[in-house]
Amino acid sequence: MRGLRREKPFRVFVDICNSIADVNSELQKRGVDTTVYPSKVNFGTEEWLKVFAEALPFPGSAEAIQKLAEDFEVVYITSRPKIATFVTLRWLKLWGFPEGELLIGVKDKARYAKIFNPVFALEDDPKIAKAYTELRVPVIVKKQPYNCSLERNPLVVVVEDFMEVWQLGVALSAFK
Repeated sequence: MRGLRREKPFRVFVDICNSIADVNSELQKRGVDTTVYPSKVNFGTEEWLKVFAEALPFPGSAEAIQKLAEDFEVVYITSRPKIATFVTLRWLKLWGFPEGELLIGVKDKARYAKIFNPVFALEDDPKIAKAYTELRVPVIVKKQPYNCSLERNPLVVVVEDFMEVWQLGVALSAFK
């Protein structure tokens, strides 16, 4: 993965867990109640690292991010523990996601948004989505049961289908 130098004029943040990777389905297979958010799983153990490795991408997610990468510098930003770096890089490559910088172990994504000024972010966590919008960063939210109560906000678009993501990304970048 490249360093954080701009090769394209605009940067986008892409969350991984439950935004492009269906981690919740893997958790459910292991008996974890995913209606409680965030999950109380210690993802730093070997058993739970398998969740990241075995999660399937959401249909169309790799293609949508590939399309975004034609126009934007993709930065994958995740709160996964740093011990998951190898598994995460391998997963992205295995499923055909484009190259991009990987920021892993991030506890405060809004802080990184202040530094790197993405034109928009793809995220599932409602608290992080709200933090991005407070910085005037538009957010495409992958619809999940735990984020359905997001406050109405003109900077947030909720999607179920990745066919919409690239088109929305281009439209949202016009706000910058």
